[in-house]
Amino acid sequence: MADSKNTIKIAAIDWCPQLCPNQDQKGYIIDIVKEIYRDSGYQLEIETYPWSRALTMVRQGRVDAVLSPARAEAPALRYPQQEVGFQRMCFLMI
Repeated sequence: MADSKNTIKIAAIDWCPQLCPNQDQKGYIIDIVKEIYRDSGYQLEIETYPWSRALTMVRQGRVDAVLSPARAEAPALRYPQQEVGFQRMCFLMI
């Protein structure tokens, strides 16, 4: 078991291709976060939750972070100065 002082608990949702925690290829957001912390001395615990529960857990301090909320969805959270990813919702008709 990891030392809790050196463990970062992260809530994620299943939102491929950004976040695919239950697949072999975990998604580019998870890949980036793991690379950032690779040599940091911290252990990441990434668990999958439904979106509303993930937000509640981070607000209550039950996890240290939630992957990849939009500012409009959770404006009171702290965000990095530079976004890790970008997404635009759109509809395509053929």
